[in-house]
Amino acid sequence: MKVRVLLLTALLLAGAADTGADAPPPRRVAGYFVNWGIYGRGYLVKEIHTSGAAARMTHLLYAFADVGSDLKVHLTDAWADYDKKFEAADSVDGVADTWDAGTLRGNFNQLKKLKVLHPNLKVLIALGGWTLSGNFSDAALTPTSRTALAASAIDMFIKGNFAPGLTFPGVFDGIDIDWEYPAAPGFTNNYRPEDTQNFTLLLEEFRRQLDLQEAADGREYLLTIAAPAGADKLAKIEIADVAACVDFVNLMTYDFHGTWDLQTHFHAPLFEPAGDPSAGQGLCADDAVDAYLAAGAPAAKLNLGVPFYGRGWQGVPAGPGGAGLFQTGTGAAPGTFEAGVEDYQVLAGLGVEYGRHREATAQAPWLYNPTAQRFWTYDDPTSIAAKMNYVVANGLGGAMFWELSGDDASATLVDAIADGLADPPPPVMWSLTVVNGSGDGDYEAGTVVDIAADPPAAGDVFAGWTGATVADAGESSTTIVMPAANTVVTATYGPAPPAPLAVAALAGRLAPGGGRDRCAVSGTWPVDSLPAPGDTAHLTVAGQDVEWTFLPRGRAKSALGSLTVRPSKSVPGAFTFQAKLKGLSLATGLRDAGLDPDAAHEDAPVDVPVSLQIGAAIHAAADVAVRYTGAAGKGAFRIPR
Repeated sequence: MKVRVLLLTALLLAGAADTGADAPPPRRVAGYFVNWGIYGRGYLVKEIHTSGAAARMTHLLYAFADVGSDLKVHLTDAWADYDKKFEAADSVDGVADTWDAGTLRGNFNQLKKLKVLHPNLKVLIALGGWTLSGNFSDAALTPTSRTALAASAIDMFIKGNFAPGLTFPGVFDGIDIDWEYPAAPGFTNNYRPEDTQNFTLLLEEFRRQLDLQEAADGREYLLTIAAPAGADKLAKIEIADVAACVDFVNLMTYDFHGTWDLQTHFHAPLFEPAGDPSAGQGLCADDAVDAYLAAGAPAAKLNLGVPFYGRGWQGVPAGPGGAGLFQTGTGAAPGTFEAGVEDYQVLAGLGVEYGRHREATAQAPWLYNPTAQRFWTYDDPTSIAAKMNYVVANGLGGAMFWELSGDDASATLVDAIADGLADPPPPVMWSLTVVNGSGDGDYEAGTVVDIAADPPAAGDVFAGWTGATVADAGESSTTIVMPAANTVVTATYGPAPPAPLAVAALAGRLAPGGGRDRCAVSGTWPVDSLPAPGDTAHLTVAGQDVEWTFLPRGRAKSALGSLTVRPSKSVPGAFTFQAKLKGLSLATGLRDAGLDPDAAHEDAPVDVPVSLQIGAAIHAAADVAVRYTGAAGKGAFRIPR
């Protein structure tokens, strides 16, 4: 499974409604919203709508709820989640929250409003995450603890029992389990080997209880996971069994490299880059996808992960390539919220002091400032377009991204994902009209179309094509590359041209002993009017040229003979000619033509070139097969009969 498809695409700006070109694609576009983003980042639920992101997304994952020490779910910021009063200017629908008792406020109320404007958008609560996964191993350990955890999550987020006196079902459409990581260390070291099987059992319990709730409520609820992409982590998961429990799997195909390594690298490469110092370790998205597929995960359940942030190093020398790639830095570059990490919207706006580079094999961009010696690896619309082309080519279910506040105000990266996953629109068809021929029809621009001219009328011949460029305008059957416009191409005709030079008689005798050779030539001449007096004519036979100057009535004379031109009685628009020549030296020309005038009894046919010309404008030529007979030193030639 190594489908490698590259894509260069122009990105469109998204609007703010689920209509037309701004509608979400048929594949999944799932992205995380972080509840702490409303503080320093200043990213509100409203921005998901006004940026156009909500119109292009299929699933919104709200991060995070915690698994507490009591092994049940808890909110991480109740004030932000359901109590903060959003004023009208900060509200999704422009209506302020109220302080009325029993009223839902905060992000949860904004999510409700967002779903009203975007009814196809599904919202899931994400449990755990990097810093909140420490109690998963204990919660998944026994049937009792698994049952309790699932029940507490469903009670709070599916039934909507957020707090005493505050019950609002319908905010969430499912649960996303983000355990980092089963049977492997993460932010904490609270893990055990049994996690591998217990993770599967935990998901089965969640699925069982969600199924019961579906039956009670008459609607579907989603169960998803955020899944590791590193080979050491995914090896600890029963991938096929896990995939059977969930609706889809969000592959965290990023953070393959970061400032925990001193050597610069790409943190989210699609493929291994050329010269990869970590080659063969499974540290790219393609390797992760291959591993999940090989372990039995259905391709349609896999979402490829995309980061909306970059990772950066400082103290990075330029190195042999001059741009800092695969060089050893001194540590993490300064970041707005965290050292070594920066949002896409910031990286996209860095100035000319940063060179912008791209590694063709990995399909990964990077930035390098040689003066400050800073290196940033990230994703941009071009690399995302390549990744989405990969998703489509390999039959994956869609994409997941972390997280919304890293994008710019126009949701450029969300657009890149949605555009890349959209089914291609029906091709624009253009009409082709072939006048006096065949090949009419409607075609996509760039299509090679066969066209053919109709047979000409009597006395006419095909003269060419007009109206558009064709492959060979002089051929009656040819092709046209369909332009991006309605096109008319016309086959044209004209009178049949005069027949080519046809020599009806060619005879001559070579005089022995250097005497006067004689020659007579007659045939049809392809001209349509008598030469005017004073016109110059040339008749060349076997390399011997005779020049004439015409007198009235198509007659011409020279010291070497006479030439007469008359209208042809058998070929319309042509004339016959008759020339009588004497005093030539034809032997040399005949030798050049393959005859040996000195040989005895030569009688094999050979071609003798004959041409006739008036001035510089009218010229015709023919090779005439003649037979030569005679004894040594003399002989005769003629056209065989």
